[in-house]
Amino acid sequence: MEKKIISNEEYELAYNLIDNKKIMNAAAQSFRKKLSSDIIESCCNYALLVCLQKHDNSYKRKFTTSLYMFVKWYCQQALNKENKHVNVKIKPVNPNIPLKDHLSAKQEVFNILNLLPENEKRLLTSRFLEGKTLIEIGEEYGYTKQKARSVINKLLKKIRVGV
Repeated sequence: MEKKIISNEEYELAYNLIDNKKIMNAAAQSFRKKLSSDIIESCCNYALLVCLQKHDNSYKRKFTTSLYMFVKWYCQQALNKENKHVNVKIKPVNPNIPLKDHLSAKQEVFNILNLLPENEKRLLTSRFLEGKTLIEIGEEYGYTKQKARSVINKLLKKIRVGV
């Protein structure tokens, strides 16, 4: 599907329609406690632009329905991005083990990471704490995806054996 070119006037007209504003507010409502108002507004504006470009009446869907779906999608994407940068929280796998033991395990992981050279620590942090893919890690460090996997596996083996 080809994107339509949207003029500023078309965008302003769609933005100022009360129905569109109501739909954007309703779609973003469930994200109000999780995302800042600036991020929500940005998601709504971008969703409106994309909807103006991509909405196709041949699908027998109202414009407002498409707008609702796009706003939900972009807000969810923003929330996922925000959650990637949240500190790692350890949840007890076994409820019979006290939380303090899980927290000491978390501290032990960080102690082990601190024993590694800086580049190895950054590599493992990128993969497991920041959630980067092997492709992203490969691009960052100049590896292929397979080489990134191999390097990470060697580091994990090194940790298992004992740093």
